[in-house]
Amino acid sequence: MGRYANDSLLINTTDEVSAIKVAGVTDIREDLNSTILSPDTAQIYDTLASIALQAPEIQFTTTTLALMLDKVPLYGACIQSDGTHPGVIGYNVSKSQCATHGRAASNHRSATIAWGHMFLGTLSAQRNQDATIQTRIHATTDSAGTVEPVIVAYDATLPTSPTLTHYSLGKPDVCGEQIAKILSVTINFNPQFQKPNECDSIWPKEVDIEKVRAVIQMTSEDPSILAAAKIPNVGKAATHVNSKLRFIKRAHKGKFADFGTEVHITGTFDGYATVRSPYGASGARSGVTTIEIALMDDGTDEPIVWDTTATYSLS
Repeated sequence: MGRYANDSLLINTTDEVSAIKVAGVTDIREDLNSTILSPDTAQIYDTLASIALQAPEIQFTTTTLALMLDKVPLYGACIQSDGTHPGVIGYNVSKSQCATHGRAASNHRSATIAWGHMFLGTLSAQRNQDATIQTRIHATTDSAGTVEPVIVAYDATLPTSPTLTHYSLGKPDVCGEQIAKILSVTINFNPQFQKPNECDSIWPKEVDIEKVRAVIQMTSEDPSILAAAKIPNVGKAATHVNSKLRFIKRAHKGKFADFGTEVHITGTFDGYATVRSPYGASGARSGVTTIEIALMDDGTDEPIVWDTTATYSLS
């Protein structure tokens, strides 16, 4: 046993034809979310303690946007396993002082979730930075309620050749207006759900999806985007026809992948765009304007429709 660092994830549920290997993992957090009960007696110190509930989850953040947007819809993706599909596995590489590059050749750590649900958490993109997407995996037990939702091992072998890509923020369109001086785009997917358990198990057996209230927030250095003829203070309707997000794939040993190649990401969306903050500045810095779009179902398409094999075009 020793120290470990983030490595990659393997998504291999019953929905996959072949395993999806995710690299570019910048952050992983595991939480058991345990609730401890102790009888509230007249004694000054507690004398009994038991785990009443335990709802484990794993959060991870990656630069590999296209893989996650293709795999996980707004309402999430179900995790199920069988004899050939283990579910979702997070890997941590074992560190070793005297090994090549300070990393051991074997005995790595893995955390396997065989049943549960994956939700997108937050997509964050800032000008001149790598865009990242956070995914939250909520683990459940088996149908009998006896198997721990997360199984940890310390003798794992790391996946070979996981996919590593990264993307930069492109210029979006909102209500037919292109935001050239864009600073940032954040999408909070905001899934709402419950994780009910049964009385004879401390672990949830299912994820009960209730609603998804996704919100896009944009900041720009151009306050005139909120002019009455563009996006007025009372807001304006955004549709799949006039509103689009863009993310530009970065090139290895270069700047961007060729704009005309179908390797970039676009996302059309429907919703209601309103003014969050018309203007804000500090010192001699340029003022910043914030727009917020509450995403909606237009009756035909999902609130965001992604194309992960798009060209980068401002038309």
